[in-house]
Amino acid sequence: MTAAGTHSRARVPHTPRMDRSRTPELIAGLVLVIIGAAFLVSYLVHGLDRFVVLAIGIGILVLFAATRAPAALIGGSIVTGVGTGIVLSSYVAGTTGGALFLISLGGGFLMVWFVGRLLEMPETRFWPLIPGSVLVLIGAALLPGAGWAVALIVIGSGLVVAGLGGRSAWGAAPAAFQRGAGGWDPPVPGPVEASVQAPPIAETAGPPVADGPAPPDAAPEPPGA
Repeated sequence: MTAAGTHSRARVPHTPRMDRSRTPELIAGLVLVIIGAAFLVSYLVHGLDRFVVLAIGIGILVLFAATRAPAALIGGSIVTGVGTGIVLSSYVAGTTGGALFLISLGGGFLMVWFVGRLLEMPETRFWPLIPGSVLVLIGAALLPGAGWAVALIVIGSGLVVAGLGGRSAWGAAPAAFQRGAGGWDPPVPGPVEASVQAPPIAETAGPPVADGPAPPDAAPEPPGA
């Protein structure tokens, strides 16, 4: 066999592509790995117990940055908010610590809305504003001084910025409730473009003529008839 024939039969190795239908299993497996690794590190290194939840949330956010999965954004932001609240409340005791925990948890929900808005993700357009705003306002009201007023200013400024961006977060509420958590959109019927055409009809000038030899001419009449 010649070298040319060898090269002609050489096959390029096939590079497998990730099946998108297996993305939920992939994300679930990686989340379990992140949770196990965080708890293992906290077990081996003393004094890191308060940072376990925060580390898990940050790890899920890194997973979202790699996969752009809405579930990873929602879970990572909320868990990060909970972890931040745990860390802050461990350093600040009393009512102030509880208020900081509520504000951090609400900030996690608001982060879902903010990042989803930047990336134009329909699954996170409206609903995170409701729990996020309520938690931040309750936590700010528990802070000493005028913390609740500052929270109102921050939330109001965020809504103003969203309105100036050209897309209303409140206008997407009905669609968000219809989609639910799975991000399903009902099918929209489109115009029917196909047209049914009748088969062409053959035009005939007279009755069909049978195939075969032509009939003989009529015999001549005898004279004197």
